Amino acid sequence: MRINRNKCNGKTTFFFVGLISYILIILQSYSCKTDNGNNLIDSTSHGKRDYKWSTDTLSYPGSYQIFMWAIIGFSSNDVYVAGHNDQLGEGTIYHYNGTEWQPLHLTKYQGGLIADGFDISGMKGFSSTDIWAVGSRTYQLSYQPPLIFTDSSLIIHYDGTAWTELPSHYEGLTSIDGVSSNDLWMGGKKGTTVHYDGAELTSFSIGAEFYITSIAQISHSDAYLIGHREYPDVPLKSYGDVLFHYSGETWARVDSVTPFDTTNTHKFGTAVWSDGNSVYALAPDVSRLMPGGNWTIILNAPVGHMFKSSNSDQWAVGDAIFHNDGTSWMEYPQFREVIDGWTGVYSDGNEVFVVGLSGNRTMILHGK
Repeated sequence: MRINRNKCNGKTTFFFVGLISYILIILQSYSCKTDNGNNLIDSTSHGKRDYKWSTDTLSYPGSYQIFMWAIIGFSSNDVYVAGHNDQLGEGTIYHYNGTEWQPLHLTKYQGGLIADGFDISGMKGFSSTDIWAVGSRTYQLSYQPPLIFTDSSLIIHYDGTAWTELPSHYEGLTSIDGVSSNDLWMGGKKGTTVHYDGAELTSFSIGAEFYITSIAQISHSDAYLIGHREYPDVPLKSYGDVLFHYSGETWARVDSVTPFDTTNTHKFGTAVWSDGNSVYALAPDVSRLMPGGNWTIILNAPVGHMFKSSNSDQWAVGDAIFHNDGTSWMEYPQFREVIDGWTGVYSDGNEVFVVGLSGNRTMILHGK
């Protein structure tokens, strides 16, 4: 495995492309504003903003495509990124130990415990000995033209010693969130939602016409997801994204947005994220769900991913990289048009890692 290190440079805006196919982020022309009174982070302390930046470009011997889009971490010397590696023909996870990035040996072919033939789309970690990843397994049904493929779910877990697979037979999974390993939600294709209570998996469906792009869980009885309608019904205006809420018993439709909505009423974006206390809607801007069900814009910029380590250290990435130090949002303008798009971020409050896609390679921005 080879790592190329260099300094970052960037000058102008860029389109948010190259993200995982199942995250349907609608991008608009970029314009950044400060909070203008809408900063909802309650803090009187200022977080760190003066970072010295470097980059690592991940590659794998003989590989043409290295697409890492998910990132989690537990300290500046314990960070994971996950995604696709075309040389192996399956999902790959890299680990950063404070010095270098190394690919993990997950499959039996590599000396691991997991059968090969899968991709990874999302990760959730509670500690360095309790990490989950989800994705899809691919099966070839026909070896004669036309080739026919199908897939099913992938759920794997790391206990600090080894990665093992939790047997499952659902549709391919695209996202995961939870409050503990005894209370996890996963979502995927054809409206599939799966809950894990620490012992058993239970599946639910919000409707086969939906492709779940993201899940955000606050508590056992408070979670949200967005389902993108894959197969437009009649009338055509039913095409779009639907927000669902889980109240402890079932998933219920809350609201929807469509490209044909002419009311110009701001609702929610195409992805959701939770900091453990509140739910945020992402893309085409960042909005916070307020009591009463209204959304309040806190950052006017196309953002697809967020992370918060404290009230004085919140990050938002997408078309560009933004940081809130507890007082206001600011952009690091040097990182526009550096790569195709920033797909994830992790910070421990002192060091920050931002993962993105650059052509057929993954670039990880490291700020100290």
